[in-house]
Amino acid sequence: LYDVSQIINGGETNYVMATMGLYLDIYNIFVNLLSLLMAFSGEKD
Repeated sequence: LYDVSQIINGGETNYVMATMGLYLDIYNIFVNLLSLLMAFSGEKD
């Protein structure tokens, strides 16, 4: 949310870097959620 706020309020003027930063934020959220799901769905014996 912080990065989106910075983009909207003009903190980032380079739109390519803003887009890449936002993409990487979403990618990192996805990867972290995936690792959490894998950790919680471990073998249940």
